This record gives sequence, C-alpha cells and structure tokens, in this order.
Amino acid sequence: MPNVHDPYLDTARRSLTEKQIIIRKKKSEEIQAEKKGFFSKNIIVNDYIALPEGLETIILFAAFIIIPYMVGVMAVFIIMGYEQLQKYTTFDFDLFMLSWTIGYETIAILLLIGIIKSAFTFKQKSN
Repeated sequence: MPNVHDPYLDTARRSLTEKQIIIRKKKSEEIQAEKKGFFSKNIIVNDYIALPEGLETIILFAAFIIIPYMVGVMAVFIIMGYEQLQKYTTFDFDLFMLSWTIGYETIAILLLIGIIKSAFTFKQKSN
C-alpha cells in the first residue's frame, strides 16, 4: 500500500511544503528588509590586525606611545619649522607629552573623519 499514490494525500503534502516555503521566504524578506545601521555591524578585530600571540598588549602599548609621538613631531615640524624641531633632539618630558598630545589629537581627528566618511558611504550603499 505505501506505493499507492493517493491524490488527496499528495495535495495535502504539497500544500504543507508550499506553506513552509512561503513562511521561509517571508522570514528571509523580513531579515533583508531590516536596515542594519553602521554602528550595529559586527566587527572582529582579529580579521584586521595580525599580531603574534602573547605579544598583543606589548605591541599595542608601544604603538599607542610611539605612533602619536611621531605624528606630533611631524606636525610640529610642519607647523613651526626646523628650528623648533631642534628642541626635540634632547629628551624633555614636557616636550614629549606636548608632541604626543598633538599627535594623538591629529590621529583621533583623522580616524573620526574616516568613520564619518564610512558612515555616509554605508548609508548610500544600502539604499
């Protein structure tokens, strides 16, 4: 008897599977219709920064100290000229903190501009 085709049973099965397909399509359309905001994106930092295991904190701390200092020294060199840069050849903690602060703020401004630009282009791509 299992090989006998019952048209009523086949119709019921087909209608149930069609309902399931319709439900799945509606769910997928709802998920796609949800607009994901720029700040709700899931970002995994390990995909962008490859650092050796165990040395992450040391490298990031050194980068946190050295990179803003170098950017600050370059900013002072560009703004004030070569004579002012001669003062930075000797170590003075006040000058170090001044140039580090200038570099930190310069990097922060550049990163904020990049984030704002990405947010605007993200909205344009999703429309």
